[in-house]
Amino acid sequence: MKRVVCLGLALLLLTIGFVPKARAAVSPPALEDPTDFAVELKSDLRGPYFNLTLTVPESVIQVNENIKGNKYMAFFCQPVEIEIEYKYAGHDWNKGTFMDRNCVSVMLDDYLAEGSIKYLPFTESGWDEEKIKSETYYFRVRFAYSYFGRPIYNSKYSGYSNTFTIKSQGTSRRLYGATRRETAIAVSLEGWPIGAETVILTRDNDYPDALTGTPLSKKLDAPILFTNSKKLSQATEEEILRLKPAKVIILGGTVAVSQDIEDHLKKSFKVQRIGGKDRYDTSKRIALELAYTGQVMITTGTDYHDALVGAPMAACNLMPVLLTKSNTIPTYTAEALSIINPNKVIVVGDTTAVSENVYSQLKNPERISGRDYYDTSVKVARYFGADARRIIIVTGKNWPDALSGSGLAAKFKSPTLYVADGLSPEVTEYLTQSISLKPDINILGGDVAVPTDVKQAIDKIFK
Repeated sequence: MKRVVCLGLALLLLTIGFVPKARAAVSPPALEDPTDFAVELKSDLRGPYFNLTLTVPESVIQVNENIKGNKYMAFFCQPVEIEIEYKYAGHDWNKGTFMDRNCVSVMLDDYLAEGSIKYLPFTESGWDEEKIKSETYYFRVRFAYSYFGRPIYNSKYSGYSNTFTIKSQGTSRRLYGATRRETAIAVSLEGWPIGAETVILTRDNDYPDALTGTPLSKKLDAPILFTNSKKLSQATEEEILRLKPAKVIILGGTVAVSQDIEDHLKKSFKVQRIGGKDRYDTSKRIALELAYTGQVMITTGTDYHDALVGAPMAACNLMPVLLTKSNTIPTYTAEALSIINPNKVIVVGDTTAVSENVYSQLKNPERISGRDYYDTSVKVARYFGADARRIIIVTGKNWPDALSGSGLAAKFKSPTLYVADGLSPEVTEYLTQSISLKPDINILGGDVAVPTDVKQAIDKIFK
């Protein structure tokens, strides 16, 4: 922002030992948030650019007029600016191939005169139109002004607008970040661009506590975010602030997500913790929190594959997910089944995951299982009639992307399909049969998780 003149004047006055006496009503006022924020990718003779529009509240316009009329003279106020923050693909805000700055800003008066902002991040970047349209972009804006008083240099900010997303125009596009936490944030930006009433928070280094949390995500329309177990991860905290939830639900006990994190969150949000003595107890507690009756889904609690493709479909069908050991039903799971008293139990997984001994003890059971995890992901999608207009692709080699994506899959009743270093025949067939739907395919994770060859094979199916 244009603060050099303001700061220089203030320092000069301090040097000569003069600070103007405060007038009445000199305290710089708060700023309302921008609304109706929208972005469009356009092009002119200079090349591609983003056209930004927003609604400026009358109160912000009035603050700006008061600043220009010296109503806050004692604070040496600079006029209101619009700060633009921007990211693409898996980069952090205002970082990337052609960005490395705090933010871009324009004067409010200039915006009001023009009616829009033409933002040209591609100048001198060397990106061609094909490369530009292959990426996904995120924008947010806020109002700000600077002032100097008592004698401290400060800035005052509004809250951020909604995050506006411009999707790539390719068949498949990646949602990912540099870490599993940031990939979860990318998923949150995709599924909850204007915020969420509730956020689900879980540890980033193990999956058991959150394995059955997807139906809760669906019921509360809540994204699932990751944090370090001991200290709330900064990027995750920033995403929670963007979402502006009324409530944060922590999955797991204090070993999974520390009491310090809970206490920190309680300063700004209502916080609920759902955590049991083990993963089976936690799954029971989540199931009872849902208060669903009718059908129940059961998967193994010792592996993530079956639960993370089954849970989104269970969520869309008002079914809790309970966990079991391979050869015995844990006490907590048996208690949950007794309370819920389901009329049918859907088992996801083969007999190695859920043995015939366990299966025979369940009420009216039905098993969904393929020859491997990749086949099972397809069979689950087919059994529940998943909406293939959006397809979630995740690696079958690790759990974080599938877990953070499970909330997105549940939100849109989307199938979650596992891939490895190539496409399995079953996944290839499912994608081929979805061609007529022209699906939006979300690949979670970078090319280490889902190799470029796999993305290209997917895109080739739909060409």
